[in-house]
Amino acid sequence: MYLMIRFEAGVVVDAVVLARGENTLRVAISGMGDVIELTQFGQRWYTELGEAVQFDCCVSLSQASEPVVARALTFAAGRAAV
Repeated sequence: MYLMIRFEAGVVVDAVVLARGENTLRVAISGMGDVIELTQFGQRWYTELGEAVQFDCCVSLSQASEPVVARALTFAAGRAAV
């Protein structure tokens, strides 16, 4: 799954989801040498340093390898609904 992540400072980055837990996402961000972990508290997601992030876009590949773009992302109880 591919994400566009918007940081509080307004920076938007492309990322790939490597792993997903109940309230966590482990993502690799284009141009960064290390992965980061995002954690959900309530309806918000935060970096390891406590910076709030938003998800601008989510793209996943179906089994037929055709791109599927989610129109809206909502996260409830740690599960993504697309």
